[in-house]
Amino acid sequence: MRLVFLLLATWLCQQLQAQAVSGYVRNEEGEPVVSATILSRPGGLRTATDERGYFRLATADTLLVTAVGYIPQLISPGTYANGTVTILLKRDYAALQEVTINTGYQEIPKDRATGSFYRMSKELLNIHTSTDILTRLNGVANGLLFFKNGNEIGIQIRGISTLTQSSMKPLVVVNGFPYEGDVSNINPSEVESITILKDAAAASIWGARAANGVIVITLKDGHFQQPLQIEVSSMVSTQSKPNLWSVDRMSSKSYIELEKFLFDKGFFDDYLTDPYKTQITPVVEILSRKRAGLISPIDADMMIEKLKKNDFRRDLEKYLYQNATYSRYNLSLSGGSTGNKYIFSLGYDKNKSNLVGNNYSRITARLNNTIKVGNIAQLSTGVLFTNTVSKNNSPGGLGSFGGGNYLELYPYATLVNEDGSPAALDIYYRGGYTDTVGGGRLLDWKYRPLDELKNNDFTTRSNDIIGTLDLSVKIAKGLTSSFKAVYEMSKGDEKNYHGLQTFYTRNLINLYSQISGNTVVYKIPQGGILESEMEGLSSFLTRTQLNYSRRWSNNDFYAIAGIEAR
Repeated sequence: MRLVFLLLATWLCQQLQAQAVSGYVRNEEGEPVVSATILSRPGGLRTATDERGYFRLATADTLLVTAVGYIPQLISPGTYANGTVTILLKRDYAALQEVTINTGYQEIPKDRATGSFYRMSKELLNIHTSTDILTRLNGVANGLLFFKNGNEIGIQIRGISTLTQSSMKPLVVVNGFPYEGDVSNINPSEVESITILKDAAAASIWGARAANGVIVITLKDGHFQQPLQIEVSSMVSTQSKPNLWSVDRMSSKSYIELEKFLFDKGFFDDYLTDPYKTQITPVVEILSRKRAGLISPIDADMMIEKLKKNDFRRDLEKYLYQNATYSRYNLSLSGGSTGNKYIFSLGYDKNKSNLVGNNYSRITARLNNTIKVGNIAQLSTGVLFTNTVSKNNSPGGLGSFGGGNYLELYPYATLVNEDGSPAALDIYYRGGYTDTVGGGRLLDWKYRPLDELKNNDFTTRSNDIIGTLDLSVKIAKGLTSSFKAVYEMSKGDEKNYHGLQTFYTRNLINLYSQISGNTVVYKIPQGGILESEMEGLSSFLTRTQLNYSRRWSNNDFYAIAGIEAR
């Protein structure tokens, strides 16, 4: 026995070691790179090198190695098949020499910027493939805390500014102006760089709105004296269904045996006499009818043994879950002559969720044109259009069907009957009650998830248009003036149509129906119910600004002054 235990322990150690990778990160001179970040993709595990450049990470994924001043590098699992690797990083001289910080009002060299900043290039931004610009910052940008608030992804840059604050969202600035619309409308393929202003110095630029930090987004632009450049990109990625068996859960057989034990002890007696007819499980219903003499003990045992063979996760995986797909297509035309530069782009995104019935699509179109008059004046105009459509028709997944007396659905539930028709789940009312109430004169009072999936119609649409104008005039050496204006119009509507076939409508009609003899009086008409919400945004902002810069020997002087109305 001891020998078997030692062999098993040795095997487990070998497996753990096989899943771990360790090594050193060095530069071109063979020196250790300290505080380099090693991130596993797609696992999300991360670590950093110590003063020797050494790291160790328990993963078998592709490694993304990044360090300030060095070119990021991807290391495939085959490179460290034996569990050890030495990674050589090359210095990014261009980035070290040419990095500028965009505060939204001006661009200044990084070494002359005060406060805490982080600048992300488009190359680093494209490591992730999400269609949401903020999600792409997760795990890549320093100093950002991501968290989930329901179905929404939240982000913190500077922490919580007040205990009673209603929103912790950072200020988002796009091409120098605050962005009032939904940040998820911004196409990541349009982004040239992102600068994150992280400390109190941002308040000296943007005031109180910078309390939660500032994310400055710079969009791509054309270049003077550049021939026509055509860029076409596409991406399609998939994500497999979630593994519903990864979490330990009580088996159907064990769950039913526990219910039988509790029933014999009288645990369900109050539930069986509940005047509100809240749910009870099929097994408790069978045991109740058996005790009342409505079915024989033999039939009751046969029905219960049949239920022990069910596993709700099997039906969920087959009917309500699917492999998710994310696709993105983008076309960009840019170029310019001596006195003109332009960029035109089209983008299309189509996402299909892991839950059947949920999907998202986005269309973006952008045109920006700049005319230069000698070295005196420059006029830039642009327009950006975004259309999004989101459908959320899934009845839910694992953990979504609780209610009544149970926080979570019993494990032996099923979504289909033996003949393949959609099965009913008694998660709102007791099944014996809905089977008999009204003597068949009320509307069908059963809840069938597969019918809900077919009949749900919950659609959210939005349109966002932004127009920009930027006129810059050189007044004297080192002194320029600029006038900028931005107009944004956004419209969105959310429509949730509950047809007569949906449980929501049938339940509402039945609740308020009155039965008198053979007559049923429907207080709520027999028809569909439409929930509709509409919102609109109209924003106009202008800014007049003077910029002055001058250099004396080794001294630089920068000054800006202006007025802004919104």
